[in-house]
Amino acid sequence: MKRLLVLAVVAGALATLIGLGLWQLDRRAWKLDLIANLDANLAAPPIVMTTAPSPDDAWRRASFTGVWATKTPARIVSRTLNGQVGADFAAPLMLKNGDVIIVRIGWIRDPTETPVLPAGDVTVSGVLFPSPRPTAFTPDNTPPDRWLWLDPKPIATAFGASAERTASLALNVTDASAGLTARPARPTVPNDHLQYAFTWFSLALALAVIAFVALRRRR
Repeated sequence: MKRLLVLAVVAGALATLIGLGLWQLDRRAWKLDLIANLDANLAAPPIVMTTAPSPDDAWRRASFTGVWATKTPARIVSRTLNGQVGADFAAPLMLKNGDVIIVRIGWIRDPTETPVLPAGDVTVSGVLFPSPRPTAFTPDNTPPDRWLWLDPKPIATAFGASAERTASLALNVTDASAGLTARPARPTVPNDHLQYAFTWFSLALALAVIAFVALRRRR
């Protein structure tokens, strides 16, 4: 009975380890497809948009013409770029049809400096991107002065723009104005799933060898 119990535990552990390895291979296939779609969108010709983008437009190069809803953009603090901590700046751009797109105009090392946005019609170009909360542990934003992450609709509301007309995607400019640094157009997408799968399969093999040797010694 004891031997059967040990065999059952070993079999269950092997099934779990192999299952985790296969799951990582599935995740790798999904990640490769994601990266391929990302690169295809970034390689596509830029599009001129006159309305708010849809979620399907993520990672497309696009340009918009409108007027800034504010002269002083929102300062998003404690943002890291190239190993340095500074601040991102973002502002709502109001399109001619009333739609709103939040534009991340760039990063600056000294968070006390605040760029001034021009009045009148402007055209901005960049890459559309989704802006989820960085982690579940990131504190809430406290508008209008304390921003820790880019949340399009609250930023629009803080500057008097319509949250209902604000796109869920934001625009990351590819050419920042003087004094600002544009963030990279392509995000870093980690793809270590093959390494993880190898680790799980190796553990399964090691467990099988140990169990086999142990059973032979018992005999």
